[in-house]
Formats: sequence, C-alpha cells, structure tokens
Amino acid sequence: MISKALLNLIRSRNSKKNGELKRLKQPPKWLEPLSVKRQYTARLYMYTLQIRKVITDLIYPKLNYWLAGGTISYPDPVLTSDKRSDALIDIVIDDINDTLELILEILEPFQTSAQNSAKFFGLEIAAFNKIQYEKTVNSVLGVDIFLEEPWLVPQLELFSNQNSQLIANMTENEVERVSGYVQRAIQDGSSHKSLVESIEKSFGITRRHAKLIARDQTSKLNGSLTKLRQQEAGISTYKWQTSQDERVRKDHKALSGKLCRWDDPTVYYNEKTKTWEKRSKIGGTNVAPSVDVNCRCIPIPVLQNIFN
Repeated sequence: MISKALLNLIRSRNSKKNGELKRLKQPPKWLEPLSVKRQYTARLYMYTLQIRKVITDLIYPKLNYWLAGGTISYPDPVLTSDKRSDALIDIVIDDINDTLELILEILEPFQTSAQNSAKFFGLEIAAFNKIQYEKTVNSVLGVDIFLEEPWLVPQLELFSNQNSQLIANMTENEVERVSGYVQRAIQDGSSHKSLVESIEKSFGITRRHAKLIARDQTSKLNGSLTKLRQQEAGISTYKWQTSQDERVRKDHKALSGKLCRWDDPTVYYNEKTKTWEKRSKIGGTNVAPSVDVNCRCIPIPVLQNIFN
C-alpha cells in the first residue's frame, strides 16, 4: 500500500481550493503486451517446426517397413508363418518405441531452449505491464507511485514453471499421437499416404496448441500482474472493458462497463440499486479479466479508490 505522506501529496495535487477532491480524468487504455505475445507465439511456432523436422526425419523413412509388418527386411525365413508374423510385429513395435524414445531424446535440448524462453517472455510481460501501470497512475494522479512488489518473483517463477510443463506436455502429446497413428495404421492396413496425412494433421494440432499456450499464458500473466499492481496501489475496483468484437464471450459481454471488485469476482455494482449484486443475475462470469482461456478483456482501474 502507498504511504500516508504520498497519499497526502496526491490529495493536494488533485484537490480544489476548498479542499474538495477534483473529478479525476479517465485513465488511458491499459494496453495488452501484443508485441510480446506475437514474439512468444513465433518462438513456440519455431519449436513446433523443430518437432516436425525430427519426427519426419526419423519416422518417414521407416513407414513402409512398419506398414509392411517388417517383411521388407525380415532376417529369418526359417520360422513358420504364424511365428514369423508374431515375431515381425514384436520387432516393428520395438522399433517404433525405440524411434519415439530417440525422438524425445533429440528434442530435449530444443524443448529446454523453448522452456527457457518462457522466462525471458515473462520478464518482458512484467516490464510492459509496469509501464502501463506507471502511465495510468501518472496520467490521472500526476505523481508516480512506486510499489515494493514482493509478489513479482513468485509470479514470474510460477509463469515459467507452468509454461515449461505446458511445452513438455505439447511435445509428449505430439509424439504419443504419432505413435497412435502409426500403430493403428499397421493394425488397419492403412496406406502410406493416409498415414502421412494423419501425421501432418497432428502437426497442425501442435501448432495450434503452441499458439494457444503463447496467447493464453501471456494474457494470464499480464492479468495477474495488473490485479496485483492495482491492489497494492490501493485500487480495489475496476471497470470491466471487453475487446468489443464478435468474439467476446456472452458472460463477459454482460459485464461490459460494469464496476467490479478485485476481492470478490462474483459481484458487480448495480448503478440502479446502488448495491453490489451477484453477477449471475445478469449472466456474468465469476472470474476476473484474463482468467478465462484467451480472454482479451481489460480491467480499467478506478483510481478514486486510493483516497478511501
């Protein structure tokens, strides 16, 4: 919280001659870190290309052999057909599993690099958010309010850890999907062409997953830092602002322009009744902006709160 001395300074700069507080001007728009979001998306997209290259380099040359059940180069023609068939399947399955393990081993340094980049982008998001906070406070109050931010390092560590796990899961999911496609193709007698088409579609899933991680996690960290910085400055309420387009969720649109509280995301201020009421009455969401997946809503701070 800000000190009494600073609060008195702010009050003096924003008061009339008779001591009454002036009407504070509207704060500038609290911007999203769109540039950081694009950079993070591009970084994870680059990693998905590395995943695709390693998988295609190691798996595609073996597909005909696997689909043929290993008969292309089976070394022992002495076994009976039944035993040979069972032995062939065992050899193919072992080869598939060995190849997948090798893929994960080769991808490990690329994955680590992508995970480390999350730390960098976390710092970039935090720096951008701080600029928005300082711009807003200085523009409305005419002074800078410096915060101690003891929560910042834990927030950045949480972001890094969560993103590292999401990136690892994305890698494992891709490899598991490809494994499933290959084994089902062997069982069903699918063609080489249809199997390749399935694998290529899987790469598309991973690219979309990477984009979702970058966009959603950037918004979530930005939203968390916005909340914490506003609360530490003594700003307890905000106006809910949507991105005002056709993609806005119905339960977010219901809160557009409504006064909300940081300490209770289940209520909004009803201007007609002059009371705090449950958001559910108007079909509003019970979370803060940026909490829902890919939420683009923004909390506009009510700086009048700091005088209360």
